[in-house]
Amino acid sequence: MQPLTAIILVYNEEANIEFCLKSVQSLCKDIIVLDSGSTDRTLEICRRYTNKIFTHPFTDSAAQWTWALENLPVPSEWVSEDLIGISPTN
Repeated sequence: MQPLTAIILVYNEEANIEFCLKSVQSLCKDIIVLDSGSTDRTLEICRRYTNKIFTHPFTDSAAQWTWALENLPVPSEWVSEDLIGISPTN
């Protein structure tokens, strides 16, 4: 299996982020979190799973993805939480 990197865009996802991170933890070699300025416990929870946490101001989802792919150290093929459909209700 080829190594994968999970790229997860977040903003105040305290209620959902741990489920998401646990879901990708065994599937991905690396987890990268791009935060838009969370003010809840999102980043505290993320630090339990990765030290690759970055911040960039949010304008829209497409701009955030573009910035992530052009600026973050993505070492392998990547997958987003949107593409794999991770949610606590699945």
